[in-house]
Order: sequence, then structure tokens, then C-alpha cells
Amino acid sequence: MWHNRLIEYLLKEGYINDPICFCIYMKRSKNEFAIIIVYVDDINIVGTPNELTKTINYSKKWFEMNDLWRAKSYLKLEIEYLNKVIFIHQEAYIIKVLKMF
Repeated sequence: MWHNRLIEYLLKEGYINDPICFCIYMKRSKNEFAIIIVYVDDINIVGTPNELTKTINYSKKWFEMNDLWRAKSYLKLEIEYLNKVIFIHQEAYIIKVLKMF
């Protein structure tokens, strides 16, 4: 029920569901964008600062949610924020796999 309500909300707000990956919803305007990734009951939101703030604040009015700020990992991907670059890697996972051999 929660997922159905979320999807209904996103579509009403102008988000478009990615035709290949059904867990991704995107909204674009001339200079702004937001991408929402839904995994079970977790949501990651990325986008331009203005659209990101607007999306988070508006979503909090409709759903009980915690803003955990910047994700440090997601689905075994490690995320590092370096100046104006986002570095995504799987160093810890690779080390774990290598230790198995």
C-alpha cells in the first residue's frame, strides 16, 4: 500500500517512471532535475540543489521520512563526495571477495 501511494504521488508530481528500471523516477525542467530511486522502503534522491530541496521538503509533508543526508553506501556501492565529484566504488566488497580465496 505504501509503495502504491508513493508511486501515485510521484506520478501526480510530474515524475516519469524509467521504462527500463522501474525503481527510478525522474523529473526535469529547463535547468533543474531530480531523480528518485526506490528500493523496497528506502528512497535515494539526487538532483540539482533547488529541485532536491523542493522535492525533499514537499515529500516530508506527505510521508514520514528521515533525511539521512548524503548516502555513504547503497546496495554494496560505496559513495564518496570529493569537492564537485562523486566517487562510487566497491572497494570493501572487492576486499571481502578476495579474502574468500
